[in-house]
Amino acid sequence: MKKKIVLLTSGLLLASLGAVFGCGVGLASRALVEEAKSNVVSLAKAYLQAFDGNIASMSPADENVRETIIASDGTVLWDSKEDAAGMENHQNREEVMAALSGNPSTFVRPSSTLGVEAVYYAECKTVDGETYVVRVSYETSAATRFLSGYVPWMIVITLTAVGFGAFLSSWFVGNALRPLKEVEERLGEVAKGEAPAPIVSSDPEISPSLSAIDDIATSLSRSMKALDEEKKNIATVLSSVSDGILAYRGETILFRNPAFDEVFPLMGSALSEDVRVIIEKQEVSFVKNGATYLCKYNENDTLSLFVFTNITEVADKEKKQQEFFDASSHELKTPLTAIRGFNELTLLQTQEDSTRDCALRIQKETDRMLALVGDMLRLESLENAPAQTEEIHLGSLAREIVKELEPVASQKKISVGVDGDFVFSMKRDDAYSLLKNLMENGVHYGVEKGHVRVRFQKDGFVVEDDGIGISKEYQARVFDRFFRVDKSRSRASGGTGLGLSIVKGIVERYGGKISLISKPGFGTKITVSLPA
Repeated sequence: MKKKIVLLTSGLLLASLGAVFGCGVGLASRALVEEAKSNVVSLAKAYLQAFDGNIASMSPADENVRETIIASDGTVLWDSKEDAAGMENHQNREEVMAALSGNPSTFVRPSSTLGVEAVYYAECKTVDGETYVVRVSYETSAATRFLSGYVPWMIVITLTAVGFGAFLSSWFVGNALRPLKEVEERLGEVAKGEAPAPIVSSDPEISPSLSAIDDIATSLSRSMKALDEEKKNIATVLSSVSDGILAYRGETILFRNPAFDEVFPLMGSALSEDVRVIIEKQEVSFVKNGATYLCKYNENDTLSLFVFTNITEVADKEKKQQEFFDASSHELKTPLTAIRGFNELTLLQTQEDSTRDCALRIQKETDRMLALVGDMLRLESLENAPAQTEEIHLGSLAREIVKELEPVASQKKISVGVDGDFVFSMKRDDAYSLLKNLMENGVHYGVEKGHVRVRFQKDGFVVEDDGIGISKEYQARVFDRFFRVDKSRSRASGGTGLGLSIVKGIVERYGGKISLISKPGFGTKITVSLPA
């Protein structure tokens, strides 16, 4: 900045002095030319008075002045610079024509014979009946020649003034910018975390600004210290977290904690190939060294975050639970079927009211247990890919289910309606279970004189009711196995707690999505989206 100001000041000073000297030379030259015109007129009048018509007696008066005697017809009779015999006729010269017309005047033009600019003036004189034109010219270069001697001095004066101005400008700017230099040094101290010294200036105009900057620097220093402390605390916390954490931008690692290094050791400042593959695939989980990890990803404009949690123990526990779940489902179905058969035989062979009452209770509970086992086996089958799918008109199937639900719906005076149709390729059993569970839930949890509506759309369908609704705290768990919002009501209606789990399993089996919106007292809306 200092260099720019000095150069600008020197340039302006040089331009200003150059303009002043240029204008002075121009004005001086013009004044000298005007003086030359006046002198030419005076000389011409003196020569005119002294001229007696004798051409032979003419001789040059001044080396800078040119005298010419011209006849009235323009013939040059005598010239102080040239041989008159070789000169052309001057009848058409401006000064000659002006003199012959009685209006003599000065003219400035280049000389056709000498090739230099000159001031011309002429007057007429009649001697012995003969008219002569006495012309005098004066070279303007002679009038301005003496100025050239002053040019070197002008250059010296200009350069001296510019140099002195540059020195003063440098000194002044240096003093003016010194506080800013101190500000720069202080901010450098702040950036290093050092305590900055106060800035003092005696300039009343700069002092308030420096004081404000000083306050800002002090506040910034405190903020940076606090930020540094917080950064250390965060680093300590992240280092103690058992989850692996990786922050990166592009291929460059910005941060990783010890838990991450335990799983991916010996990794430098760039992403290793195995980590890059996991990130590019956006895997939900991965297995490494016999352990299972659950992944989470997040990113913003400045960095990306990759976090993973060791879920090996949880995964093993769930696997064992699933194995027990599957085995118990198969093992329970056979004895339950046998119990149901023997109970039906008892009903056929006895007429005692007490025995029949017990048998009917056994039959009800056995049917509920068989339904539960059936749902458990149904969930197990959803883990495998569907086979032998066919195009199902879900609208037509829903209307068949309406007829099946009519006895239960009529008891509660609930209206069940179906709008539109949607064709999708899937197993018929899956389609039936999907619609039956959703529509049956709408009826079972509906209110007296309520409504259940199934609307098919271009990408799936919506099942909506105006029943009791589900509180927001339970909505995230309604698709979990065996979860019941109202356990007493579910048991009374014969529910197993697996219906919505089966629904979710079927939807995900075919690559779809399911969402729920509900409000207590206003009903529930379940939306199923299936891929084209």
